[in-house]
Amino acid sequence: MKKMLFIFRSFNDLDHMTPVLDKSLECHPKETVIACINPNFDLKNDFRVNYIEDKHRVKIKYIYDLYSPTLKHKLFSFLTNSLSMSTFPHNGKPSIKSKIRNRIYNSRLKTYLYNVNWFNNLVQHKNIGIVIVDYGSRHKFIYNTINSVCKTRNIPIVGMPHGLDSADNDFWTNQGNLDQDRTRMDTNWGWIDNFIVASENVKSKYSRVGIKENKMRVLGNPRFSKAWHNTYKTLIGANPIPDQNPNLKLVFFDHSIQYRSNPDEIYESLNAIDKLSFTDLVIKPHTRAGLSDTRLTTIGRVSQEHSLHLIEWADVIINYLSSIVYDAYHLNKIFIYPSHFNENTMIWEKYNACWKVSSTKDLTEAISQIYEGDYNLPYSSTDVDIFLNHQVNGGHEGSDPSSSYLSCIKETIRS
Repeated sequence: MKKMLFIFRSFNDLDHMTPVLDKSLECHPKETVIACINPNFDLKNDFRVNYIEDKHRVKIKYIYDLYSPTLKHKLFSFLTNSLSMSTFPHNGKPSIKSKIRNRIYNSRLKTYLYNVNWFNNLVQHKNIGIVIVDYGSRHKFIYNTINSVCKTRNIPIVGMPHGLDSADNDFWTNQGNLDQDRTRMDTNWGWIDNFIVASENVKSKYSRVGIKENKMRVLGNPRFSKAWHNTYKTLIGANPIPDQNPNLKLVFFDHSIQYRSNPDEIYESLNAIDKLSFTDLVIKPHTRAGLSDTRLTTIGRVSQEHSLHLIEWADVIINYLSSIVYDAYHLNKIFIYPSHFNENTMIWEKYNACWKVSSTKDLTEAISQIYEGDYNLPYSSTDVDIFLNHQVNGGHEGSDPSSSYLSCIKETIRS
């Protein structure tokens, strides 16, 4: 039986891949191979990796360890993966070991050892029939090598999302808006044979920027399904945030400024919220990009607590771009969308599934009304249910996105 090789590289894509890995190991344990392509990813201390390994009694390895035919391969992997050589010391700065690791990994030795012949032998050794990755460039890590072998051997490459794309614009980044390049997704992601996307609106948008419609399947988003939301809460453990403050608790989810955001508007509005006597404002930096504006360190308090714990703690979620807001829907939190924080049109405003405000004045007034208990939500539970069905379930009410993804992958092997 041909096996499925799942490859992940970072926090976000593993977050979205984990429910599918869980389902695959549950249904097809002997046909599931999982590998991390990023040697800087800490496999030992990741709660998703620990969950999969403990539940299914498997060992998730770096892809370089899946097939080590020579002593050189074994030594290279030992010197470059974060399990063997620590990446960061306690002060958070790259250590000498880390710099050496990265220099070795990015040297010609990697190209020499992990070449087409190596991956071809890995495919034969593991009997790989399909490769599953997240959307990304083939020029990172050793994706180019993987792609070359897959194309030669007619092994399909399936792309899974590493987030839930919620911008309705065709060009939702600063650079994209400047370039107006209608072929850019084919240029960046065209090496992937088939794409699984969350919703019809994402499929339509991607088709307008280079991805052919017949390469995409709409199957929802497993990470933000209600079932996985409940599982995810058990993975991250008990909430460590004290919940004794009588003030109105608010969390703002920050994001990279490259997504057409308005930093001055964000700073002005958050500063105004923080000055209200009855608010307790927490700012959560973006997972990859960090804090978008150093001025935000002077407002409220910046927290690195898990986003879901912050959502559980909060009364109100303020968000303009992050898909983490889908967890807020499952927890019935008030969601305020400040449209003046960015230049994009977001999908939740098109579904009327948010409390939309368009200025600092509107935002502070909404927060004051909530604190005083004198408000009516401008969106309904029906609005939210329709929105979640379209965006998380792919328009198929009651569906299990993880099972749908797995079925699609298995069908692609057979075809």
